[in-house]
Amino acid sequence: MTDYSNHSFLIVGAGVFGISTAYHITKKYPEAKVTIIDRTPFPCEAGASWDSTKAVRADYAHLFWCKLAWSAVDIWRNDPLFKPHFHEVGMVWLDDTGHAQRVLDTYAELGIPNEAKMVTVKELTDMYPGLFDTTDYTGVKEILVNTMSGCAEAEQAVKSVYDYVVAQPGVEYKVATVSKLLFDDHGDTLGVLTTDGEKVLGDTTLLCTSSYTSKLLADSAPDRPELQPGHRLGALGFATGQLVLTPAQREEFKKSPVFQQGVGTLQTLSMGLHSNGTLKIGSDLPIYNEVHVNGVDHPIRCPPERNLYDQFHVPPVLVKELDECNKRIFGDRAKELHYDPNSYRICWDMICPDGDFLITQHPHSKNLVVATGGSYHGFKFLPVIGKYILETATGEIDEEKKNRWGWDRNNGGDADEGLLPSRRLSDLFNAKC
Repeated sequence: MTDYSNHSFLIVGAGVFGISTAYHITKKYPEAKVTIIDRTPFPCEAGASWDSTKAVRADYAHLFWCKLAWSAVDIWRNDPLFKPHFHEVGMVWLDDTGHAQRVLDTYAELGIPNEAKMVTVKELTDMYPGLFDTTDYTGVKEILVNTMSGCAEAEQAVKSVYDYVVAQPGVEYKVATVSKLLFDDHGDTLGVLTTDGEKVLGDTTLLCTSSYTSKLLADSAPDRPELQPGHRLGALGFATGQLVLTPAQREEFKKSPVFQQGVGTLQTLSMGLHSNGTLKIGSDLPIYNEVHVNGVDHPIRCPPERNLYDQFHVPPVLVKELDECNKRIFGDRAKELHYDPNSYRICWDMICPDGDFLITQHPHSKNLVVATGGSYHGFKFLPVIGKYILETATGEIDEEKKNRWGWDRNNGGDADEGLLPSRRLSDLFNAKC
């Protein structure tokens, strides 16, 4: 059996998956060498984890996800490293699919203590006076409220873990852009090559590279189709913007919950109030971008190349959608809630077709672990996900997670079809509002 106490781990990507993995390595193997490499000093703005606020909740209809998320929520609520960044403002779901009842049934089956319940519109507006009186309730069949859910200030939460990690002996954070993986004569992974020509090696290389994973693997070995994830992964983006509240509005909205308007074609999400006085709104109409790599016979979905892409350059049609999102959630109140025009952003993540993660030892290259596929619900697992990525690397992962997150699993699962993108980013810049 391998002794990992003096192992060298090379983590590519310093987002949620990467930093959480480094955290759990230092906890379990304090003598190990850990090198974290990312393209910029922390945080990298290209990452989905670099953001104002993210939802933290265990409101899943599936037993596996509900149980796993509750283990993370419990840490958010109680651990001194995570608790300062968690706002337990609750979460509201407007639904027409029966999701709310399935969540309640799942909580009951698992015996998880929580405060999730179904409410009427009147009960909801009484809980949050003045906020949702004129919300668009068209088509809503169920309203789920869980006051034990909420949101976390994402950048600061990840930075707290980063600060802990880089303070540990044996940990190095390296600023460099990775151009490709390095392989030995047998095709097994040795480490990475940077754009500056530096070779960075490790006993185990972990790709925590989110929406850039498919492109990196293609650039690394275009002549090895077995190395490519193909249908298993695809990057997609969502538009977000920040409402800037006045001091009086901040006082009124300080207990505003995470609010999921999950009915209709344009579904939207509002986060709780950030400590800087902003309120994030996101559209759930995803977009995609495709690039081509010489030697690879299929297009790869990833963010546009840096010289062609500014994540803060958002097509006008998406800005208009965000205005509509504001109106759907806050109704008449939207007239007095205004976006910071410099806050519009396209947030990219990597999605698997079934909504599960892809966390696996690569079956076609030893010493390589692929840990990605956050599928827009990965952030909340910051306290725990690195434990399972590490266990995957060391071969200790349990069979359920190994099979669910594996390379060759059946990917025809239960993803929300609304998260599979049908709109190309380049087309939207030419679209009429």
